[in-house]
Amino acid sequence: MEYQMIVLDLDGTLTNSKKELTEPTRKALIEIQENGKRVVLASGRPINGVLPLAEKLELHKYGSFILSFNGARITQCATGEIIYNKTLPPEVIRPTFEIVSSYPGLDIITYEGDNIISGIAPNEYTEKEKFINKMNILKVENFVDYIDF
Repeated sequence: MEYQMIVLDLDGTLTNSKKELTEPTRKALIEIQENGKRVVLASGRPINGVLPLAEKLELHKYGSFILSFNGARITQCATGEIIYNKTLPPEVIRPTFEIVSSYPGLDIITYEGDNIISGIAPNEYTEKEKFINKMNILKVENFVDYIDF
């Protein structure tokens, strides 16, 4: 299967400095899709942080894609099917947590549904993540045991 597509980062590329999708940009990207091209939204954000933009661009109508988690997950918007998903193996959770915990002021996070799971203590970057992705922060007492997904 052959595709013609445009792949766009979100922050500062697709969206302006206020993290807004402008109407001229939205219209142009819908027109591109109407002409048979695919639009791929590519981001380090979790899927919840990309979906609102995908909806505004009507990606589901044109068979376009979302590339989230820095490429670790690819979602086909028309069906919602995850066509690629790569996660860290469970055995790296504890050692990673221990390393991060040894540096004061850092937090370790993951995502579950509409929540950002905070493993140490939310900091300014966890708060920025909350703002950008419109998600809640859930601080868990035992991050290593909590992460079973």
